[in-house]
Amino acid sequence: MRLGVSLGTRAGDLQVALTGRDGGLEPDGLFDRFGLARAGMVLVGRDDGRVRCVSPAACEIVGCGEADYVGRRWSEIADPVQADGIAADLAGSGAAPQVVHITRPDGTAVQALLTTAEVTVDGDRCLLARFEDLSELASTHLQLRLVLGRTPFSIFRIDPEGQVPLGGGPGPSAPSVMLRQAARSAALTAFRDQPTILAMVRRAMHGEQAHQVVKTGGRWYDLHLVPVPEAEGRPPSVAGIVSDVTAHEQATAELVMRTARDTALADLAQQALRIAGEHTLWDVGVRTLTQQLDADLVTVRHDADADADADADADADGDGDVRPVDAEPADMAVPVGHADKRIGTVLVRRRAHPLTPDDEAFVRSVAAILGAAAMRIRMEDGARYLSLHDPLTGLPNRAALLDHLSRSLRRAARDGRHTGVLFIDLDGFKAINDTLGHKCGDELLRVVASRLRDAVRPGDVVGRLAGDEFAVLCDDIGDLDELRAIGERVIATALTPPIELIRPVGVSGSVGLARSGPDLTDAEDLLNAADMAMYEAKRRGPGHVVAYDDRIRAALATRLRDTTDLRRALGAGELTLRFEPVVSQSGVIVAAEAVPYWAHPTRGLLGPDDLYPIAFNAGLTVAVDRWLVDSVASLLPTAAPGQPPDRQEERTRRELWLRISERGLSDTSLRKKIISRVACPSGAGDIQATSLGILVPDALSVRGDRTLDTITTELSGAGMAVWVDLSEVRPLRSTTRDTVPPGIAGVRLGSQNIHGAEHDAMAEAVIAGLVRFAHLLHLGVAARGVDTLLQLAAVRGAGCDLMQGAAVGEALPTPPWSGSARTTR
Repeated sequence: MRLGVSLGTRAGDLQVALTGRDGGLEPDGLFDRFGLARAGMVLVGRDDGRVRCVSPAACEIVGCGEADYVGRRWSEIADPVQADGIAADLAGSGAAPQVVHITRPDGTAVQALLTTAEVTVDGDRCLLARFEDLSELASTHLQLRLVLGRTPFSIFRIDPEGQVPLGGGPGPSAPSVMLRQAARSAALTAFRDQPTILAMVRRAMHGEQAHQVVKTGGRWYDLHLVPVPEAEGRPPSVAGIVSDVTAHEQATAELVMRTARDTALADLAQQALRIAGEHTLWDVGVRTLTQQLDADLVTVRHDADADADADADADADGDGDVRPVDAEPADMAVPVGHADKRIGTVLVRRRAHPLTPDDEAFVRSVAAILGAAAMRIRMEDGARYLSLHDPLTGLPNRAALLDHLSRSLRRAARDGRHTGVLFIDLDGFKAINDTLGHKCGDELLRVVASRLRDAVRPGDVVGRLAGDEFAVLCDDIGDLDELRAIGERVIATALTPPIELIRPVGVSGSVGLARSGPDLTDAEDLLNAADMAMYEAKRRGPGHVVAYDDRIRAALATRLRDTTDLRRALGAGELTLRFEPVVSQSGVIVAAEAVPYWAHPTRGLLGPDDLYPIAFNAGLTVAVDRWLVDSVASLLPTAAPGQPPDRQEERTRRELWLRISERGLSDTSLRKKIISRVACPSGAGDIQATSLGILVPDALSVRGDRTLDTITTELSGAGMAVWVDLSEVRPLRSTTRDTVPPGIAGVRLGSQNIHGAEHDAMAEAVIAGLVRFAHLLHLGVAARGVDTLLQLAAVRGAGCDLMQGAAVGEALPTPPWSGSARTTR
């Protein structure tokens, strides 16, 4: 008989081949082979449980000799705790490999891996047991588990069958729980609910290293899987290490989030500096909050007292759509704007999880940026509006109107169309403003502005240029007739009906028209053309509408030439001085008016009636006044202070009159110059001494600021006779005790007062009444523009004290008293 025993390296690898005549084991041969086995081998009777024979290796493991071992029961050798379990296994059909504890005679313990197989020896059933001493391995494994239990990571091994024979790490962690499940079943089963980990295990079992940070059980783990080669032909096992990196991942996520939010804030701040409109600003702010907070709803709602231009909100997709918002419940509400004047409120709502302190800080930062930017936009809008609009009427100002006009002209040139302009100037506004006060004047301008907007077409732009000047820009205009119809409608509906102020006030206006064309393609040129047409309309009288044409263009060219020539003439000293005589009732020359004349290069000698309008349009009236004062001062080296004219006696003292414009007398420096250079001490006993008289325009009397009183007081106090030159701006008959300027010598009637008196009894009576009224006020009366003998007789008959005009005498190059005094006819 032959016994063949094959001892493998793993539990369960014991194989026994029995050969012999009767199919049983031959004892002698069995024991011989026990001696050759490196592992401990024990033959135990199945029925009595006694040891039949042992190998030397088994004796070494148990710690006793063969004599002491053979014949003993198995239960006496094994650990008493495991004795019953081993006995039950032996009574059965055999047990799976198991670790058994054996107590040696010296009291030490041995851990051994026990594997059994049933055999028949001499007809008796026996168990052939194989021992492997695992004591050293068990000690090492215990120490390893102690170490692993104190480390923040777990180490494990997955065998080729997917089992986890070795693993250790922190007990409560999710990987340890899954590893224990894998030890009882298999890794592929334990990780079936973790597709990411399962895929990593499969890759590693196919020889590929796998590494990934995975999330399970609400925490993050860093998992490394490394394939470990097995014996040739066997699939690899897998060594793995897993560590809890939740704190690291949370810190990294928080750092990433803060970096992203810092970047978002910086980007929002940069955009807020460039954004010009609140609507766009709210949209960008809502989108930033929605994206960074993963919010369900972000709303920017304006306060009721803020004149916001938009409400913005966005759903979780962050599209930032703008639409009205109801009072939605919010997790957080942050005010936007200054503490004492809020612009609005940022509302944030998130259902998934509450806002963290970092989230709330981010919302407040965004609200601060939005508030600062919104306040900047509103300030810029306000400044831009004020720079482009008239604060009194709210209409576009000149700059805005020119901008509109430039863009309209470009569109018209591109589309082959025309642009029209109406230039409107109110007639008599200054008198209304001065008599009723600036408050009424402002209200009148506001009413006119409103009426103009109603009178023009929809889409036409009404603007205020300055003072009482308005303009209307008309896009896509046809011919001049269409533009003229708009101008006439403005006159009829905006300027003709009375305006209720302190009392009903009638206001009229003059309208100039201009339409773009080949020679009018610039905004300034087109507006100036309408301005020139307006002046022509004003010359024709209130309520006229005049279109710009070649004749007006020629007049403008003449005006520009005259302005240039007069400026040059003043600089070159080309003006000359002449003297118009003034006579008394008896015809004796008692005064003369010094007037400027200009030898025009093409129009000949121009007198004051032609020169002053040119100077006024050119803005040179003060320059002419200064020239006149300087010229007269050179003729009065011994001038003496004068006295008011005595109407009852002939004078031995003559007056030299100077007519100074309203602008000139309003210039304080010019008044001081007149006083210092003209009113000089007189030469004693000079019966031919000349005193100075100043003709003051009555336009100063309606300014309402007592300017005329100041001027007459200064000049009369310096010894000059002051005469008020009447033009019926304020009728003499409306003068009261409080409105008579102090220190005046008299009044001078103009040609509009005396013309017609020579053949119209009523006109003569009016003059007589004016003279009588002035005499009752102890004022002298002079009349200018007396051009015919009949007019001279009429004004003498009406009681005028002094007369001046062609019927009295022509203007002379020297004072009329430089030779012998002469009388008129």
